[in-house]
Amino acid sequence: MAEKTFGETLVKIRGYALDTGVEEATKQGVILPLLNRVGWDTEDVSEVCPEYPVASVGKVDYALRIGETNRVFVEAKSWGGSLGDGEERQLEHYVLASNPRPALGVLTNGRQWYLYLPPGPGRPGKNQKIRLFLEFDITAPPHELEALGENFNRFLSRGSVSSTQSANQTRAAAQALLRDKQSRRAANDAIASGLETLDRDSPELIEFLTKLAEKQGLQPEPEHIKDFIAARNVGVKFYAQGSDNGGKNPRAKPGSFTFQGEGKAVVETFRGHESWNDLSIRLCLLMNERHPGKFRAALLAMPGSFTDSAPAPGDEWPKPVGETGIYAHYGNMNAIKRRCAALLGEFGYPPTALTIKLKNGAEIPL
Repeated sequence: MAEKTFGETLVKIRGYALDTGVEEATKQGVILPLLNRVGWDTEDVSEVCPEYPVASVGKVDYALRIGETNRVFVEAKSWGGSLGDGEERQLEHYVLASNPRPALGVLTNGRQWYLYLPPGPGRPGKNQKIRLFLEFDITAPPHELEALGENFNRFLSRGSVSSTQSANQTRAAAQALLRDKQSRRAANDAIASGLETLDRDSPELIEFLTKLAEKQGLQPEPEHIKDFIAARNVGVKFYAQGSDNGGKNPRAKPGSFTFQGEGKAVVETFRGHESWNDLSIRLCLLMNERHPGKFRAALLAMPGSFTDSAPAPGDEWPKPVGETGIYAHYGNMNAIKRRCAALLGEFGYPPTALTIKLKNGAEIPL
């Protein structure tokens, strides 16, 4: 029988019933097959070493080793389980206690994979931390499968860390991604700070909108523009300290949500630059898992939010909701909050079934 490709393995994994809360099922059904596809001998416990003891601090789920050298630490959780700050600190604890440190650290619940860059050798200190440089979700739409395979091969394959030279090259690639991520974050903060200074009567905003109208051959008066903004309740201010979102967070990014329907509560955690639109798509996928029979009709009953028409070539929106054949239109934070409340209503849940927290820990209502 021919060896399965990485993409074929992903397709097979998606067919498993993994939402059982059993960590071992995630390890056996997801983590080990994917590591095997990128060159690790998962039958050799000296190479893919389970429950590897790290100094006196505990046991990491897997140490990927070449000879006697730890190359990658993998800390695993059950499928879709929490990957919050506590789980990150657990991985960090193992990585920093190891001597020498592995080239990379991985935190995964099977579906989401977070890749971390440990501090380099010769950098002791109490403030040392692992740094998240890349994250991906193996349930991403089909058109992203190729990129998923490239990420696994680039950073998690055996060949990427098979020697000191290759491990250093992989770390250099991770550092480049981290620098780019930090640069983007700094730019976002600068843009957010600028937007935060604008309000409906801002001269900068009035001037910007006037120039847009002038491109169409029009010359509206400033008071007309102000009346237009007020009539449509348009706002451009970001949340600031003391506002209802519970603290200073210009970008007001979602940090997690908890859905309490029938049975055990489902917790979804977010990292990096995941947006409110990502939150609504995850909630949609959760509704599809629970109510597959009425999912399509329920979402198409919300035409301003969802459609079954794919975006035009080259367009980013609407975005696919997994592999359901449904696509989500773009929405800002308030629009997504309204969308989530309406979505819950379509499936018979009250708005109180969903709790959303920002990345700063503040809880906000629908």
